[in-house]
Parts: sequence; structure tokens; C-alpha cells
Amino acid sequence: MHFLKSITLFIVTLLFCSGCVASIFNPRYQKIYIDAPKNAQVSIDGKKVKKQKGKYKVKRDLNPKEVKIEREGYKSQTKVIVQEKRSPLKYVSIALIPASVVVNPAVGWLMTVPVMFDLGPKAYNYKRELAFDNLRLHRHKEEEEKNIKINKVSMNVDPDAVLFELFDGVKRYRKDRALISDKLDEKLELENTIFTEPLNEILTTSGYIDQSNKVLKQGYLNDLILNVNINDLKASMIQRDVKINYSAYGGFVVVDLSTEWQVMNYYGEEVYKVKLDATSGQFAYEEKKESKAFKSAIKDALESSLLTFLNNRKVKELLKDKSTVEEEAGFEPMLITNNGPKVENVGQAIKSSVTIISETGHGSGFVIGEKGYIVTNYHVISDSKSLKVILNDGSEFTPEVIRTSLINDLVLLKINTEGLLPFRLSASREMEVATEVFAVGTPSAEDLGQTISKGIISGHRKNVQGTPLIQTDASVNGGNSGGALITRNGEVIGVVTSKLHGFGVEGVAFGIPAHVVVEKLNLNVVEAGNIQ
Repeated sequence: MHFLKSITLFIVTLLFCSGCVASIFNPRYQKIYIDAPKNAQVSIDGKKVKKQKGKYKVKRDLNPKEVKIEREGYKSQTKVIVQEKRSPLKYVSIALIPASVVVNPAVGWLMTVPVMFDLGPKAYNYKRELAFDNLRLHRHKEEEEKNIKINKVSMNVDPDAVLFELFDGVKRYRKDRALISDKLDEKLELENTIFTEPLNEILTTSGYIDQSNKVLKQGYLNDLILNVNINDLKASMIQRDVKINYSAYGGFVVVDLSTEWQVMNYYGEEVYKVKLDATSGQFAYEEKKESKAFKSAIKDALESSLLTFLNNRKVKELLKDKSTVEEEAGFEPMLITNNGPKVENVGQAIKSSVTIISETGHGSGFVIGEKGYIVTNYHVISDSKSLKVILNDGSEFTPEVIRTSLINDLVLLKINTEGLLPFRLSASREMEVATEVFAVGTPSAEDLGQTISKGIISGHRKNVQGTPLIQTDASVNGGNSGGALITRNGEVIGVVTSKLHGFGVEGVAFGIPAHVVVEKLNLNVVEAGNIQ
């Protein structure tokens, strides 16, 4: 009799323990089939893993697992797997409860206790398969395409937009049944964000940002500028199903973005705009580390949007557009007659220099025609609907834009007046290095108009487009742009166009030679019957 009781107790004890069949007998790792594209490298939680008999081993620990596939030259993909299914062994435990009651009715019911509380990491499984889409090929810059650089990534989200959704479980996320859905109470505005640099890094890798050590590597024919604005953002946070394990915390996030891509030319003028939508991959998070996952998701969605942008038909056309070359080559000759006196010295140069005011700032210019013809840089007047020319005597005029050379950063203006004292334009194609020169213009503020600084010709250069440039150490800054670079006898040898900036950089400025002004704007300047 005692022996039978012992056997019964042993069987009940065994069955009691077997209530944790899943936790006891389930292996620590589960083998999962991951359907990844050929030649793609698979990593789990940042660690590269290898396939074993066609499958990958994933640890059962109740933490979400971030699976990433990568291939050189392609955009990576990220998905998260969680233990969302009960192990079949758990149902074996449940099936043994009736048997336990039959063996010992008095204590058999205790079998329900371990079954109810068998919530260990090994009691739940991942889905057996995880499928990925085909990887998206990164677009690399073609030889004839322009460079692209992102100026800023800003955020401008209207109120009432859905900003955040919380899902208590993967199944609810799949069915789009959010537990919490929050909207913005007020407009969300950020002038610039941390995502500008990561996107430019992608463009650099793709060859769209020039990494050469050249200074004069930018120009109208070679460069486009981008502004990216996030108009709408929805961040979805998917928690682990609390029904599985109340102590487990973690999950993954997904971000949906609506972005507006603004394409601008070298001068910052808008040439195209397009709206694009993108969804991020899935990024795992742990307790108190959600912000890192959200940041990764936004970056991932922006990268997807960038790939869509680069494959946009209109964008591809803009990247190869060289139509301006033909347009500017077709300029008809323009006759400018000067029968009166000309600038003969540095002192007179002040009278023939002007200040040009735009909506965004000011620049300089100089008179080349007694009937109101003025030359300046195009970037002085670009993207401006309102212009004002101020002469040395303080009189103001609204100019008319007569001709522009976007390629060479030149513009010819005309004001409604006569009897001006024009400059003479030098026909010299290469002034001697160390020749004394003077820069005339409005250096830093409007009330400093017609300031003269002295220097020498430091060298002769060419920019990336092949346009000749005069290098000088004469003191200039942004306000000098478009002003005259002259000799002691008042002859214009160039148009001040730019200056190098940077720590320890001083006395390196550039001007467009006068003969280039005449040739590219196709001007015939006649002085007392002679064509200059």
C-alpha cells in the first residue's frame, strides 16, 4: 500500500513538473527560415549570423530581435521578430491536466498552477519564417550628371496630424487597431534637423557630392541644392503582447513620412518640387531606449524617400540638363554706345560704382554704358522679385534685367537715366601677376557704398566649368560681389565674384575677367565710333 502511494506521488510530481513542459523541454534557440535576397548578409541585433542547414538560430529570451539584411550598393532592410506564439509543448501540459486528476483527484487540480504560470522565455515561439522584399539598388551618379547636396532637412507638421500610435501587440498592429492614437495640439516646426548629415553621407557614397580637394569645384552647370521638408509624420510603437508575459517590455517602431523635396539651382532658385511618401523598416527598442529606435526609423524612411527622389523622371532630367549652354550661346549681339567721357582713374571709379539692394541683402555693380547699363553678378539679384540700384549721389532706380548668364554668374541691368560715367572694359586676356589692382564696391553695409580696397593679381585660375578667374588679395567680402576690379587708370579688368572663407584663410578672392563679361553677354561696346 505504501508502495502504491509512492508511485502515485511520483506520477503526480512528474505530471506537476510536466506542467512546465514548454519551459523545460523547448530548446533555448529556435531555428527560423529567413527569406533574404541572394548575396545578402543577415545580422540579428547587430551581429552577423550564418545560415545553418538553411535556417538561422534565434535565442528565445522574450526580447524583440532586430533582423537586418545588407548588400553592398543596396539599401538595407530591417524587420523585427517577437515571440508571439505559444509553444506546442504548452498545449501538451494542458492536455496532461485531466490525466493528473484521474491519477490523484485530491491534488491533480494543482496541475493547472504550473500551466497558468509557465511564462518563461522558452514557452513561446517566433514565427517559423521571415520574408524580406528585394533590396533597392542605390543610384550612383553618372558622369554627365550634376552634383547634389542637401542644404537642410526641416519639419513643418500641421496640427491635427496623427503623430503617434500605440499598439499592444503585433497582431493588433497587423490589423491596424491602435490602443492609443495621439494628434498634435499645435504646429510642429523645426528649421533644421539632425538628418541632413546622414542623407549627405548617402549622397557622398553615391558620388553626388564632390570629395576632391579643389576649391573652385562648384558652378551652375555642375550643382543642384536640395531642401527637404517633413510635412507629415506618424510614429507607430508596437509593444510586445502583455498577455504573453507581463514582465516583458520592448517592441519595435515604424515611421511613416510625407516629405516635400525642393530642388534649387546653384543660386538657390527653385526649379522643381515633388511630394513623396515613405515608410521605414521596423526597429527594435528596449525599455527607456525608444528614442534611438525612432531616430533610426526616421532616418530609414528618409533614405527610402531619397532613393525614390533620385529615380524620379523629372529629377533625372534636371541632373543632366545642359540646355542653358545652348541658350546662352544664342545671345544676339547687344550694342552699347558711349560717346562721352570715361572713368580715367581710381578716384572717378567711385562715381561709376553702384549698390544693388535685393530682398535678401545687397551687392555691388558698375556702369558700362552712359545710358544706364550696369554689370553685376547674377547671384546678387537671383531669386529676388524686388531690386533697387543706388548711385553714388544717392539717387535710386528700379532696374530692368536685360541679359543674364547663369553659367558665368553675370547679369546686365539697365536703369532709366542717361549721362552716366562708364568704365572702360579691358580686352586683356591675362594680366600680369603682381599687377596692382583695386576693388570698388559696398563691402559689408549699405552705408559703406563705393569703398575702395587695394591689392595685387595673385594668380590666374579656372573654375570647374572652365571659366577663367582672376585671383586677388584685395580686401573684399560678400557685399563686394558684382563690383569692379580695376587698374590704377580706372580700367575694369574683372568683376568681383567670390572669396574663400575658413579658419586661417585671408586674402583669397576671385574675379571674372572683363573679356569674359563681353564675350558671354555678347556685348559690343562702341566708344566714339570704335568697337571695344
